[in-house]
Amino acid sequence: MRILVISNLYPPNARGGYEIACANVARELSQRGHEVLVLTAYCLESLDNDNETNAGPKVLRILNYYPESASCLKYISNILKSQYFSWKNYRIMKQYILSFLPEIIYVWNITGIGMFTVVYITTKFHNTVIFHLMDYELARNFSLRPEGSKKFMRWFRKVIFLNCHKLFNKIYFIAMSENVKQAFVSSGYNHNRIVRIYHGLSLENYQCKNLDQVFSDKIKFLYCGQIVKEKGLDVLIQALVEVEREIRDFDFKLDIFGKGDSNYLNALRGLIKSLDLQDDIKINDFKTNKEIAKMFHAYDIFVYPTLRNEPFGIAIIEAMAAGLPTIATDIGGVREIITHGETGFLFPKEDFEVLSRIIIQLLRNKELYRKISSNAVDDVKKRFVLNRSVTNIEDFFSECLSSKV
Repeated sequence: MRILVISNLYPPNARGGYEIACANVARELSQRGHEVLVLTAYCLESLDNDNETNAGPKVLRILNYYPESASCLKYISNILKSQYFSWKNYRIMKQYILSFLPEIIYVWNITGIGMFTVVYITTKFHNTVIFHLMDYELARNFSLRPEGSKKFMRWFRKVIFLNCHKLFNKIYFIAMSENVKQAFVSSGYNHNRIVRIYHGLSLENYQCKNLDQVFSDKIKFLYCGQIVKEKGLDVLIQALVEVEREIRDFDFKLDIFGKGDSNYLNALRGLIKSLDLQDDIKINDFKTNKEIAKMFHAYDIFVYPTLRNEPFGIAIIEAMAAGLPTIATDIGGVREIITHGETGFLFPKEDFEVLSRIIIQLLRNKELYRKISSNAVDDVKKRFVLNRSVTNIEDFFSECLSSKV
C-alpha cells in the first residue's frame, strides 16, 4: 500500500507525543512492507536527536512551518498561514500527491502548516484521506456546527469556502480515544467516519519495576509532561504536604521533568521554596521519551494531576507499562485508561485532599501496591501495544479503500 503521511513535525523534530506517535506508526507501517513517504516541516527549536532514526520511511522535510512571532504583523500573518492557508504548502503537497500517487493520505498533527490547506488539498486530489486525531484542535478551529466555530472562522467559511462541510465529510478519522471521538461528534463530524484506535507502545522499551523492593528508601514520586498551570503540579505539591502532616516519618522525593511556561516555572519554584521543600522537589531538565522510558521503574508512584480535559494520557500508559502505580485526575481520556482501584487511581480535579489520601493508602498497603502494579502491566499488554494498534490501523485503511465505513 502506498501511504503519504503529512505531519507538521517529525522526529528528530518533535514538540510532543503527537509527532513521536506519528513516527512510531509510520515506521511500523514501513517495516510491514508498505511504501510510506512522509511530508513534514523542519523546526530547529524542536530538534531532539535522541529520536533520530535511519530505519523507516522516506522523510521529506520541505513543508513550511509557521510559529508564533513577536512582531504583531508577523504574528497575524503566521496565524493565518498556520491555522488556515499557506500557498507554499499547497503547492508542495499538490506536487507530491500527484507524483507519489498514494492509495492513502494519512494526516497527523497539522497545526503550524496551514490546517485548512491540508484539508482542502488532500480532499481535492484524493478519495481516501484519513486524519489521526490526538487532540481537539481541528474541531476547535473547524467546528461543523456554526455556533461552535470561532467567530472569524464562521465568516471565513461562509464567505470563501461554502463547501467546507462537504470537504470534512469526505475525510475518515482515527481518534486516539473515545473522548476525542465524542468531541468531534459534538462538533458536527460524522460519527460513522470516525473509529477509535488506542495509542500503542513498544513494550520492549520499558523495564518493569521490581516489586520485591517496594518503598525500600525514600518514596520516589515522578511527573513528566508539560510544566504549565493547566497540569496542576501545585495540586500535587499540596497533597504531598498533607501526607507529611499525616505521616511523621514521611521521607519523599518528587522529580518533575518537562518543558514549560517560564512564569509558571518561577511561581512553582516560589511555592517549593515557601514550603521549604527545595531538597525534596526537583524541577529537572527536559528528558527525551527514550530517556524517560528507562527511568520509570526507578520510581514508586507516578502522579498526573492535570486540570485539562486531556484527550488521552500517553505518559500514564508509559508509567503503567513499567509497573508504576499511577494516580491521575478523573477527567477526559484519562478515564478510559485507568480503572479506579484496579489498574491505578483517579481523584477529582484539584482535590489535593483526596489525592493525599490515595497516596497514604498506597504507602500503608504494600499488597495493594503490588496488585495495582501487576494489573497495570497486564492492562497495557492487553490494550495499548503498538503492534496491535497498527494492525487495527491497517484494517481501517482497507475498510476505507473498499468504502465500507
